[in-house]
Amino acid sequence: MIVDFKGAIFDLDGTILDSMGLWGEIDEVFLARRGIPMPVDYKQALQPMSYAQAADYTIARFGLKEEPAAIMAEWDEMAQEAYAHTLALKPFAGEYIRRLKALGVRVALATASARSLYEPALRRHGLYGCFDALTDLSQVRGDKRGPGLFWLAAEKLGVEIADCMVFEDSLHAAQGAKASGARLTVVQDAYAKSDEAALRRLADRYVADFGELLEKGVEA
Repeated sequence: MIVDFKGAIFDLDGTILDSMGLWGEIDEVFLARRGIPMPVDYKQALQPMSYAQAADYTIARFGLKEEPAAIMAEWDEMAQEAYAHTLALKPFAGEYIRRLKALGVRVALATASARSLYEPALRRHGLYGCFDALTDLSQVRGDKRGPGLFWLAAEKLGVEIADCMVFEDSLHAAQGAKASGARLTVVQDAYAKSDEAALRRLADRYVADFGELLEKGVEA
């Protein structure tokens, strides 16, 4: 396998972990408890946001009289069981990450999810020790539509951003990755299907799954 980058920066949800369906279910249950129908654009609006940003957005959008901390705790409670015990990896994700490590590539996580979710998931799949840096949106200003999280991941890796490949599945985060100066591999996810044409235009490489990268390597 040929690799032409020094740092690999991975998104979690929808890229490494097959979790986007879970978040759609959580959003629906959360709003249903409050008698609110699920808007068609709500899930997509939340995707690039941190927990805290998503809570603030939800309160403002629906006029909720709740504290952000209480909303985040409710989401966390609904998600923790799945992250810790049931969510599967995307096809060949574990094999690809381990191969990169064996080749000496520095590996980082750059996620909108809270550590209380991503750490148990990575440990369960035996991948936690593969990451040289763990970054999430609680560590930066802004969200994944901007470059800040990707810059921080590269800084923690000790690798120039231009020497990094970012692996993402969603359009907003992919746009932030490209704005950072990194190269971009988009990993197909069913929940980003409506954005496929835009993602293909943006990506340096677009793959159905990590198996394609294991077979062919990563080309410039």
